[in-house]
Amino acid sequence: MKDRAKGGRLVQQLLEATRILAAPPEAQAQHLTELGVAPLADELALEYADVAGAVVANPGLLTTTQTLGVLELDRLLSQLSGSEHAEQWTIGALHTADEWAEIRRLAQQVVDDLS
Repeated sequence: MKDRAKGGRLVQQLLEATRILAAPPEAQAQHLTELGVAPLADELALEYADVAGAVVANPGLLTTTQTLGVLELDRLLSQLSGSEHAEQWTIGALHTADEWAEIRRLAQQVVDDLS
């Protein structure tokens, strides 16, 4: 029972982190400001990666379709890592970068699959 409750909490945390990635840039910026990390936006990916890894590492918490969506979103975020993409990890980029529009689109699809 304890493991099931822990798994449920992990999935809920994943859903919350994914909802933030799916949110409009204004809401993402507000979240980052509340965390005290603005103007940097990398915390959005870090929050997601932490919980996504934990959920995927626990078989049976997600369906195959859900797992594939979670991993695809993680892959998309990982493609933006590295100093050559530093300009993508700012609040300004949340509003203007095509990559963030794609992240929001895919994140919304994952939210729909998890809900």
